[in-house]
Amino acid sequence: MISTTPGAGQQVSRTPFSRSLNRAVLCCGIAAALGLSGCKERCDATALHNDWKMMESAIPKGATVCKQTDPKMLELDLAGTDYSTAHAVKVMLDALEPAGWNMTTSDSGEGWDAVVVQKGSDEVTISVQKSARRYRATLELNLGR
Repeated sequence: MISTTPGAGQQVSRTPFSRSLNRAVLCCGIAAALGLSGCKERCDATALHNDWKMMESAIPKGATVCKQTDPKMLELDLAGTDYSTAHAVKVMLDALEPAGWNMTTSDSGEGWDAVVVQKGSDEVTISVQKSARRYRATLELNLGR
């Protein structure tokens, strides 16, 4: 097949091989992007910040404490657990209630559950979401001290 350089109103003709190659490259790119979007690496593990030591018993077994730049936020990667969002929240509540924490608010939606627990003037918002085949728990600390 003869190809020409396109000018005004002209089209470039391509061989069947080049069209197939372009299609194959496009399909591979799309497949790679879709595959990688659900393969986010686990977070970088770290020790609990001092303000979060009181919550240590509420961290589900198998969860990873992720590094955070804000000491009032705590993120847990729950990939090492078999919990749904509601079950992860229940496990945390069951660990916190004997320590004097009381649930004041709860809410849920498709793929997430959240509660607010309070002990004295301290308050923690616990939110568990499912995204990209992973469960993540985010805890936000509001110390009333």
